[in-house]
Amino acid sequence: MTSTLQAVVFDFNGTLSDDEPVLARVYQELFAELGRPITEAEYYDELAGHTDEEMLIRWFGASNDAWIAERIDRYNVLAADGSTVDEEMRAALRFAAGRAPVAIVSAAARREIDVVVDGAGIRDALTLIVSQDDVTNGKPDPECYLTAARLRGHRCRRRRREGRGRARDRSHTHPRRSTSGGRRRARRAHRPAAAGAPAVLVIAHRGASHDLPENTLPAFERAIALGADFVERDVHNDLSVTHDAPKRDVSYPTLAEVLDLCHGRIGVMVELKRPRGDTVRRALDLMHDDDVLVCFQRKAIEEARTMRPAVRTVQHVGYGVSIRRAAGGWAVGFQNECLTRRGLDTARRYGLETTVYTVNDEARIAELDRLGVSGVFTDRPDRALAALGRRPAG
Repeated sequence: MTSTLQAVVFDFNGTLSDDEPVLARVYQELFAELGRPITEAEYYDELAGHTDEEMLIRWFGASNDAWIAERIDRYNVLAADGSTVDEEMRAALRFAAGRAPVAIVSAAARREIDVVVDGAGIRDALTLIVSQDDVTNGKPDPECYLTAARLRGHRCRRRRREGRGRARDRSHTHPRRSTSGGRRRARRAHRPAAAGAPAVLVIAHRGASHDLPENTLPAFERAIALGADFVERDVHNDLSVTHDAPKRDVSYPTLAEVLDLCHGRIGVMVELKRPRGDTVRRALDLMHDDDVLVCFQRKAIEEARTMRPAVRTVQHVGYGVSIRRAAGGWAVGFQNECLTRRGLDTARRYGLETTVYTVNDEARIAELDRLGVSGVFTDRPDRALAALGRRPAG
């Protein structure tokens, strides 16, 4: 029996980055300044392998955000040259990246991972990074791994709901407090998802386009900072990133520039606007296998699936394209105002994930969550994350 390798996932501290000596030095210096020194032996015997919060609680009896920030700042100074990722590990990463998507899944903070990744020059070998900033529950809780799996497109199937008419859910299920005090998603009988997995993908529509001008690098950067799962951008035939047709003498970001900004930091969705000629091929040439291609035009979706079967596709339906014709792709996109339970059930019957655009109302996002949709396109990723019980990062 043979199986296909779908991804390679690395832990960060002490695995991809051989940085335990750096961490030991930082903690020794910081703890001495804070009035309770720790020896190298004590660090390795009692604290190594735990989160910053757990270390501080074990050593001082309480955690402190300012101390954690200072620890990360000191680590970043020492590790910025990327030397904690040796040449053998860099070669191994590139070998793996040539055969499967490579990800980092870690309890470390994103800003310390980014410093090492950039210093070691390995960002182009990575398709995904999940850090402590992206989850509510840290290791050993499996949420970080389940988050990575969802962003890779591996999902648990849900039981279909019956019913017709506009998709609305009248239940009064709300997030509840866990015994540890953190917010956990309330269980839904119709959603047998694994514990800890984000229920709905938050897709930043043209970036964080409520806060900053849409389809611009700052809007995409803001979506990354907030902790959205994906960022979506509109791409025209010249591969410029803009919703409306490009105008002469106006400068727009290019698809290459935007992908360079986003790859390894956030999931990527590329919506092609009325593509013609070889636009699909040229866009795919720049995209990673983990990226998602979105389009209203069925022909473009079919071309993409033929040229790059590994790239997932989202077919927007309802404008001359039926759900049935979208079968064989990864997902369908429903306009929020036109979504019905019957449409959701039909999409699931064809094995399709379900996305809805464009939703900015928190109550409606929570309602879609209860209905079991796979993802929401939103101009307000901060509100969407809050509505789903996930704390925005920025």
